Amino acid sequence: MNTIVPDQKKEITKDWKLLLSDYKLNQSYSFIKRNGPVLTGVYLEPTHGKTRYTPHLYTHLLLVSFPAITLDTLSPLLTMRGVPYSVSYRQHQSSFDKIATEFRSQFPEVFLQSISCETVSNRFNKTIPVVRGYPGDSMANHILLLYWCGRHCFIEKKIEEYKSIIKTWPDFAKEQIYNENQWEQAVREKMNMDTLRKNLEDEIIAH
Repeated sequence: MNTIVPDQKKEITKDWKLLLSDYKLNQSYSFIKRNGPVLTGVYLEPTHGKTRYTPHLYTHLLLVSFPAITLDTLSPLLTMRGVPYSVSYRQHQSSFDKIATEFRSQFPEVFLQSISCETVSNRFNKTIPVVRGYPGDSMANHILLLYWCGRHCFIEKKIEEYKSIIKTWPDFAKEQIYNENQWEQAVREKMNMDTLRKNLEDEIIAH
């Protein structure tokens, strides 16, 4: 299988840009759009030695200062068998309309004019339990989103839920990152609306 060469990559990017007309090309194979305090993004992840790519939907919270765009709620486009799409250049040429239709079906929020807090919150609820690794930052971002959106009735329950998940992490992870109580303290320290507004202003300029 041949590596996708620059001219082919340009063609792939052009096709996706036409599909994602409200998004801007942020960097190679990545498209973003701002929805209030959240960036929604589509990332075409190179796979199999850069001979194929897999489309993903992700979010990035602008309420926290961070030097790069994070890939919160990262979700691959899935085939009917429930495995991530793996698209070669030849498949892209012959089946892009089918891929685009499936992408619209699985990720309809991408094509909305604006995305609600509930929609983004549901993405956190769906992806955090299945993500690999120790997604403490994503958990914190979910809490801050709920706080920003005024969903205070859900915050305490969600904090306890995430603390119970962190408790199950191995000792080395809690030692290197944080334990459940340290995580809760760090999140609560960030729950300040003035600070979040300032972070949002700065992050909008940065991104």
